[in-house]
Amino acid sequence: MKEQDVSELCRQVNQVVKQAVEYAQSPQFQDTIQQGVQKTVNGVKKTVGNFTAGMRQQPPYQPPNFYPGGNYRQRVKPHVRPTVRPPIYPNYNTPPVYPQTGRPQVVAKSAKTGPSKGTGLFVLGGICTFVFFVILATMLGDFLISPISMLEDLSGNVIALVLFAGGAGVSFVAGAKSRGRFQRGSRYWGILQGRTICPVAELASGTNRSKEFVIKDMQKMADKHLLPPSYLDSKKENLIFGYDAYQKYLKEEQQREAARQKAEAENRKRSPEVNEMLREGFEYIRQIREANEAIPGVEVSEKLDRLEDVVGKIFLHVERHPGKLPEIRKLMQYYLPTTLKLVNAYREFEEQSLQGENIDQTKREICDTLDTINVAFANLLDGLFEDDAMDVSADISVLETMFAQEGLTGHDFRRSGFSEQEKTGDQSEDNQPLQ
Repeated sequence: MKEQDVSELCRQVNQVVKQAVEYAQSPQFQDTIQQGVQKTVNGVKKTVGNFTAGMRQQPPYQPPNFYPGGNYRQRVKPHVRPTVRPPIYPNYNTPPVYPQTGRPQVVAKSAKTGPSKGTGLFVLGGICTFVFFVILATMLGDFLISPISMLEDLSGNVIALVLFAGGAGVSFVAGAKSRGRFQRGSRYWGILQGRTICPVAELASGTNRSKEFVIKDMQKMADKHLLPPSYLDSKKENLIFGYDAYQKYLKEEQQREAARQKAEAENRKRSPEVNEMLREGFEYIRQIREANEAIPGVEVSEKLDRLEDVVGKIFLHVERHPGKLPEIRKLMQYYLPTTLKLVNAYREFEEQSLQGENIDQTKREICDTLDTINVAFANLLDGLFEDDAMDVSADISVLETMFAQEGLTGHDFRRSGFSEQEKTGDQSEDNQPLQ
């Protein structure tokens, strides 16, 4: 390279650096930065306003069902109007849920700041990094022209140059991280859509991050005031927004814990045979329900709904009257296992892509048999009340007999006390001497 070419290159580099510095100090550049920051801040305010309005319009917080083993879920099937059924046995065999005690774990506090700080650091770091490389290129050109004089000039400014380069790099990295955190926060807002509770797994899936990263990220955003008040549940599986919603969640969780303890106390009062019968019985109901949800047919679904209801009432009655356990042993040993076998067979036939004549005929036979099973189980449930009905009939007969003896049921209605007094008075008059 000729000396004239090197001099021309250095002159051009110096000119570029001078123009970059002058542009960075110009009012036009500052106005551009200020407009960009103000636009981003306005976007954040609008997002926070939409979320706040959405939270005011949301219904009260409804916690997820922590007891799928005990409560019957509502099922919606094609062409079937959904109905709400009361739980048959809500407290049996429920998993333990312990309420969170002590100070609640705050994940985020408020949304007061936007990405202005991150944007400023990012832009400042980028400009400083660009200027640093321009200066470095200029110094390299001077070094090629006059290495000795270049080294002498560099020895006095090396510390300032290193500090300038370090500050530029730190500002750029910090700004990039801040902008990335704000962008993730915006994605969190989009996933929440005004809800007061959201599973952490859903937030992790929506941002392509792990659940552990999302929890830590939420905690960092709490320190940065990028989110409104939000809390993690005791299992760290759901994120709850709003102090009132979190307090309601804690109250309901305490109620569930009290119900669980009450159920455990009742289980201890029952005999092991009854507890084992209830466990097996509700396991049959769970498997029938699982098959029912997989079967699309409306007719069969309605019959299985009836089957679940009747069987659940049978176990509920035996749970309240343990002495009737021997009356349902055949139900447990043969009737229910055979019924479940038929239901699973129908489910398997329904899943076949090709429905031949044999499959259609077998499905029709199973469907008709379900009617017979429902009638038989209903009669079994009615038979469990036979002793109670006989006791009630006996009480009614005794009561009617006593009413008749006292003359309280006919036309000659008189109080028994008054009749006895009148009778006693007549006897006293007869015993008085004649005057």
